[in-house]
Amino acid sequence: MSTRPAPARRPAVPTAALLAGLAAVVLTGCAVGQQAQTYQEKAVADATNNSVGAISVRNLAIAGPSEGTVLKAGSDAPMSVSLINSSTDPDELLSARSPAASSVDIVGPGTTVPVPGLQAASPAYSLVLRGLTQDLPTGTYVSLTLSFARNGTKELLVPVQVTPGGVPRPTGTFQVPEEDSAGKPIVR
Repeated sequence: MSTRPAPARRPAVPTAALLAGLAAVVLTGCAVGQQAQTYQEKAVADATNNSVGAISVRNLAIAGPSEGTVLKAGSDAPMSVSLINSSTDPDELLSARSPAASSVDIVGPGTTVPVPGLQAASPAYSLVLRGLTQDLPTGTYVSLTLSFARNGTKELLVPVQVTPGGVPRPTGTFQVPEEDSAGKPIVR
C-alpha cells in the first residue's frame, strides 16, 4: 500500500490583506482621462480680457510672429488692446511696462491714451513692446502692468498670439437647409 503525499498547503492570506491588495490594484487605474477630479482643462487664450477699476481691458494680445513660432529677443512686438470706460468720468492710460521689453511705447497722437467717459469714442492708439529682453514663443504669456490716472495700476498676463492678428474667424454666410437630415421640409 502506497500512500500519497498530502498536497502542499498554501499559507493563508488574511482577508484584510487580500482586500487591501485588490483595492490598490483597482485604485491605481482611477482618475485617468479627462473626467478625473484633478484634470483641469485650460483654454488657449487668443487675448486677455480684464478690468482695472471702471476700465475694461479687452482683446489685449501681443501679435505673434509672421514667420516661425518665436518673437526674437531684441525685436519689437505690437500689441492690440481696446479700452472701454464704464464710468462717466474720463481717464487716461499713463504708462505700460513689462519685464519682457526694454520699454512699452504708446503709439498715437499723444504720450498717454485718453479713455473717454461712457459712450464716447476712443481715439486710435496702440502699444508696442520695444527691445524684447528674451525670446517670446507663441502661446506663452508676458506680464504687463497698465497704469491709469484714475483707476489705478494692474498687472495682467498677455498671450503671444499663435497667429498674427489672432486666430482666423470663420467668414461668409451660412445657408439654412431646406430639409432636415431625413429629407423632410423644415418649416420656419
